[in-house]
Amino acid sequence: MPNVTTDDFAALVEAGDFERVVVARSHAVWVLMLVASDGQPLIHANRDGRHKEYSHAWQAKSWLAERFGMAESEIEVEYRPWQERS
Repeated sequence: MPNVTTDDFAALVEAGDFERVVVARSHAVWVLMLVASDGQPLIHANRDGRHKEYSHAWQAKSWLAERFGMAESEIEVEYRPWQERS
């Protein structure tokens, strides 16, 4: 699953160029996943390419609310035991 940096993540969200935003549990951490309007899932990553990880789903949801003004109802939360991990 491709990664997306904070700047690119922000550009997609601010342009409304996405289908949905998901806070997903992968193993023991939570990550942010943005599904682009073309259906491509993108994982929010640090500049070094590693997934940005959150200990709790509320931390990711709070960041989305503060940075983009997203309402809690706009953010999906799901458990997704992925096979791959970077």
